[in-house]
Order: sequence, then structure tokens, then C-alpha cells
Amino acid sequence: MNELEIIASCRGIQGVLRAVSTHFGVSQAELVSRDRHKRVTLARHVAMYLCRRRLEASFPDVGRAFNRDHTTVMCAVRRIEALPEMSPVRRDIEELAKSFADSAPQRSTEAIQHEVSELSSRLADLLAELSRRAPSAPRAA
Repeated sequence: MNELEIIASCRGIQGVLRAVSTHFGVSQAELVSRDRHKRVTLARHVAMYLCRRRLEASFPDVGRAFNRDHTTVMCAVRRIEALPEMSPVRRDIEELAKSFADSAPQRSTEAIQHEVSELSSRLADLLAELSRRAPSAPRAA
């Protein structure tokens, strides 16, 4: 499987980890490790940036995925954003981001309807549970 096939199969934060590790030649374990070598740190920052900007994952969610605090993710995103537009790293990011956009999964109407149905059912169950727990109102004679 070549790099573009791996990128095309990306799904979520784990997909970003896979794609970035392949692109930068570091292991996924290194991306989430405490390793502070420059090549690992740069790849980790790019992965955090892509998770935040392309997947719209929250800072805490990205932090948990990388075994870091959310403020570390905020710093990584700021560092990447501070890079000059024409830097090689920014070009790498745009190439990876374009691959993500090209392979973005489309949710079918059936999948969305199924999710809505499940959520509606859960809501009905919760409302029923609340009504059972609520004290009954005094009855008028």
C-alpha cells in the first residue's frame, strides 16, 4: 500500500497518525511518545495541526490521542500556523490536507437516519426514566 492509499483510507485521529507517520518516516508510537527529537516533534506538531484544523477535533481530544495536555496541542497548532506560507512543511501539510479532503467519507442518508433513530430512542428511554423517578403531583379531589 503506497502513501496515497494510506492517506485515502484515513479515518479520524488514528488515520491522521497513520498518514503523518508514513509521510514523515516516523512510527505512530514515536508520534505519541515523549520523544523530543526534531523530526519526531515536527511530525507530531503537523499531526496535531491536521487533527485540529481538518478533523475539527477539540484540543482535549487531540491531547488525549497524543498523551499530551490540551495546551500543548494549542502550542503545536500555533507553531505550525506561524510557519511561512512557502515553507516545505506548509507544502507537506497542504498535500496531506488535500488528500484528506479528497477522501473525506460521505455519510449516507440511511446512516444519518439510523443515527437519528437511535438518538430518538435513547431520548425516549431517558424521558421515560425521568417520569418514573419524578414524584407524582398531588391529585385533586
